[in-house]
Amino acid sequence: MGMAIATGIATDSNSMQQKVYNQEITFPEQGQVSLKSIAREVTEPWRVSNHFHAVCELVVYEDMYGEVWCGGQAQALASGQVLLVPPDTIHSFYVKPGRQLYHVLHFPLAELTRINPDFAMPAQALVLDLNPEDFHCLIALLKWCASEASEAVASSRMQALGLAVSMIFENGVERINTVARFNPSAFKPLVNYLNTHNCYQLSVDKAAELCHLSRSHFMKKFKKQYEVTFQQFLTQRKIDAAKSLLRSSSLSITEIAQHIEIDSLSYFSKLFKETEGCTPREYMARERGEA
Repeated sequence: MGMAIATGIATDSNSMQQKVYNQEITFPEQGQVSLKSIAREVTEPWRVSNHFHAVCELVVYEDMYGEVWCGGQAQALASGQVLLVPPDTIHSFYVKPGRQLYHVLHFPLAELTRINPDFAMPAQALVLDLNPEDFHCLIALLKWCASEASEAVASSRMQALGLAVSMIFENGVERINTVARFNPSAFKPLVNYLNTHNCYQLSVDKAAELCHLSRSHFMKKFKKQYEVTFQQFLTQRKIDAAKSLLRSSSLSITEIAQHIEIDSLSYFSKLFKETEGCTPREYMARERGEA
């Protein structure tokens, strides 16, 4: 969970490319910057499968080591760095076991322009190194924004988050310009269509038409960029949506199958088990603590 510096970290690149899903980001108010700070200990390698979101993402790594994958290539992640991911850019993560301490900011692309008209996202996911003094100031600012005390002063908090974004872009402007500014990918019309129509089933011909590509060119370009076929992408999109509904909705399994545009309940159960190793009913019981 946006391209290319190889690293020495041992990973299975094929496993990083198997799932693609849309991560929905919500904001307290439209046009704002959201902040989420995460601190945890992990004992096993931590992976986040391929995903995308319709907004800009900045991740500030206070204590973390791993890789971000995008387009089949990797950039190293380490403490003291910042990751920039433009909208609708498919990316994934591999992180080494140990302490994880990082801060995630999300905001619409228009918000970046509002903060400073001269700022622009890079064309692809980009890792930036900040000098220690600037990074220390950035962390202090983000921790204040995340504190309970700052929640009572929403206006000041939002100004502080805008300042944090400014610090990152002012430090990284030269690197951003060297990789070119953000330009929507050939697949953005497809991503927009799927999101707008809440669509889980789409023909290759329709997908190719949305991207203004021939059928054969679309299939080759999609597989080359994401290392999965378009049909594999749609299947994983269905399964991810089903898992979310099985965990938290009041819909029956039959209704969930219909929601993700699968008419046959037996086929839905077969597909789900092939992907997740259990039936939808078993998954629902386990996730809801009913097993």
